[in-house]
Amino acid sequence: SFCIWFNADSLHNSQILSSARTNATSFAEFPFSISTSTGGDIVANFSQGNDYSMDASITSTYSATTWTHIAVVYQASTSVSIYKNGTLADSTSIAFNVNQNNRVYRIGSSHYYNNSQYFDGKIGQVQIYSDALSATEVVQNYNATKTNFV
Repeated sequence: SFCIWFNADSLHNSQILSSARTNATSFAEFPFSISTSTGGDIVANFSQGNDYSMDASITSTYSATTWTHIAVVYQASTSVSIYKNGTLADSTSIAFNVNQNNRVYRIGSSHYYNNSQYFDGKIGQVQIYSDALSATEVVQNYNATKTNFV
């Protein structure tokens, strides 16, 4: 699971968090990312890592100049969910594992695209968990940290 507080200066295409295999050389080696779009979407993408496609995506929305808490919960071979400010925004079933062994994470830019797609704004806190958080834990995390940002 991943929990992130961010505040975008504008609606733009960027990466908030991405993962890659150490010394990755192709898009297929980038199994996970959380990104923003100019349309105001927050998208979490997951790939099996064996081709150039994203095999599962979940979406929420964001507004510029507003602190937003996003939690992405991955349950191996079961589901991925995205929560916005403690509330479930989207969820989808998956039938594969995202291999996170030997991965490096980049905060605020992409591993791919020549390290571009820089995030334009503030990232206040990033928490990475080894287990899938429950809905109750997501709400507890949001409530415990929101006074720092809103």
